[in-house]
Amino acid sequence: MTKVVYCSYYSADASAIRNRILANPSLRMFCFSFFFFFCFCHVISISVFIFLFYFVCIMTTVQTTLFC
Repeated sequence: MTKVVYCSYYSADASAIRNRILANPSLRMFCFSFFFFFCFCHVISISVFIFLFYFVCIMTTVQTTLFC
């Protein structure tokens, strides 16, 4: 929790947060893993949503063409 506060505390100055993160290896790993995890989960959720959307559309199209 303190690392998140530490990261957001220096978010006002871009060079300051970059220097602080590069100076602290554990903080650097935490920030990189956090952003990577966030982006990775975001991409997976969007992909699953698009897949389900297309799957539902294809199934409804197949059903309407079969029954009609």
